[in-house]
Order: sequence, then structure tokens, then C-alpha cells
Amino acid sequence: MYSFNKIIGHSDTIKSLQNSIKSNKVSHAYIINSDDFISRDMVAQTFAKTLMCVESDVESCNDCISCKTFEHQNNPDVSYIDSEDKKSIGVEQVREKLIFDINIRPYQNKYKIYIIKDADNMTESAQNAILKTIEEPCEYIILMLLSTDYKKFLPTILSRCMLIDLKPINVDSMNKYIVDNYNKKTEDVDIYAAFSEGNISRLDNLIKSKEFTEFRNDLIEITKMFLKLDIENIMKIKKFFELNEKKYEEILNYIYIWYRDINIIKSDIGIKYLINKDKKEELEHQANEITYAYLNRIIENVQYLRENIKRNLNLKLATHVMLLNVKG
Repeated sequence: MYSFNKIIGHSDTIKSLQNSIKSNKVSHAYIINSDDFISRDMVAQTFAKTLMCVESDVESCNDCISCKTFEHQNNPDVSYIDSEDKKSIGVEQVREKLIFDINIRPYQNKYKIYIIKDADNMTESAQNAILKTIEEPCEYIILMLLSTDYKKFLPTILSRCMLIDLKPINVDSMNKYIVDNYNKKTEDVDIYAAFSEGNISRLDNLIKSKEFTEFRNDLIEITKMFLKLDIENIMKIKKFFELNEKKYEEILNYIYIWYRDINIIKSDIGIKYLINKDKKEELEHQANEITYAYLNRIIENVQYLRENIKRNLNLKLATHVMLLNVKG
């Protein structure tokens, strides 16, 4: 059931959306952006449902005909457009499901809402097709463009939409969510929260994955190779990155978290701050084998890659350069 009080985190966004409803200052077009598909869709669907509710303002009542039909996805004034298993959303699809429909007034609600999933995959022609709707909207039309990379929209679309760029959920909220929704041991909670990086969708995939424990053990073996970056270990690390290219970002994140824990041990800050608490002995062993200077080189170079990974880097070359920089 869609409800603002069931959304994990994003309190500032929720407050802003509720205020816009209460003050009757709802925009005609929104871009809701996040690679956390679960949170992004929850925010969009809850906002749409609340706008449609005829009995309440800042929180849907769940009892009116509009709320009930929305939950069953048969509200006549809410339309969904997606890529339909194609790589992009084309102009014909947009015309058929949106352009030719917008002049028909709402059947039973104040608004007609169009939710376009994977909207950043619209072709340029499709984006241009909805531009007039955004520039000269009917008073009852609201567009919600759901995306993972809002920079793929045309500048003319971006400048005319209200951008809601959802940020990662904080660690405390993630920990509570894991405890409340999954049967996990206490020592596992920090690991899953750290790996998911405030992303509910990523967390859900990790917990459902049967390969996660094995993958984590492989990564710990990789961290051991960092302690002796000879030609053999450099080749093994590069091979591991190549074989797991789709998990490249996860690998970097875990290596960073691992050496963050080593830094905590070397600094004697306190075991309670460790994320990999269950691997304390291995962390202590590596901490004794590594100097502060070398540790900082690893952390700095891994962090640089983490920050720049989405800039269309040549990952094979980037990995090679990182390892050479760490080796010094």
C-alpha cells in the first residue's frame, strides 16, 4: 500500500511534496531521479495516489474510490508508460499513450497523471513530442518522469520540470529497515547496509543473492593481494575486475570499506565502528602488514575511481592505472 509514512528516508522530499499539495502549488511536470528503483517508484506512486485522494490532502485516506482504484492500478485518470522491454521509449509510443489522450478531461479526479518509467530512455523525438505538453500544460495534467540519469534529458525538458534527485538513505534508516524486514543476524546488518550504500533496490538484490557470501570472500582474497602488488597479483586483480565488470562499482565499494576498517584498527578508534566486524582477525592481520602511507594510497586511489566511475571511463585502463598508482 502506497503511503508517505511507509517510505524509508527521504523526509525532506516527502515534506516538500506534502507542502506543495497543502498549498495547492503542485507542479505540472516532475523528474524523479534515482538508481534506487524501489524508493523512486514508491515516492512517485505515493505522491500520485495522494494527489488523487478525494478525502485527504497530505496523506491518502486509503478508503475513497480513488485510493482503492489506484492501489489496484485501474484508476482511469492515471496512465503508465514504459519501454515495454525495448531499449528506448519512442515517439509513437508517447503520442499514442500521452499526446492523443491529454485533451480528454479527467473522469473522476482533479488531475490526470502520466507516470513515465525509464523516461531518460526516451528518444530525442519522444522528448520533443512531450515538450509542448510541458510548455503549455492543461491545468489538470501532471507528468512524472522517472529516471536514473536526469542528465540524459534535453535541456529544454530539464529547465521546465521540477527535479527531485533522491539521495542515498542514511545508515541508521537502512539498518532499521534491514532489521524490520529481513531475518538477518546483527553482525550482518552493517555489511548489507554498507554494501547497499543507502539504496533499497541494491539491498534487496544483495539479500536475495545466494552468491553474496562467496563474492565477499573472493573480495577479501583480493584485498590480500593488494598487500603485495607484484606482477602476478596485479594480473590476478585485473582479471577479477574483468570477470566481474558488471559488479565493478560494488568491488570498489567493498575494497574501500575494507581499508576504511583497517584504518580504524590502526588508529585504535574502536572495534564498534568496524563494518566487517565478523572479519576482525583478518583485518588486524592486514593492519599489522601495511604502513599508513601505503594504506592512504590505496584509499585515495580507490576513492578516486569510485567518484569518477560514471564518467564513461575505460574500466580496464582505469583499473591498471589505479594499481600502478597504489604500487607507487
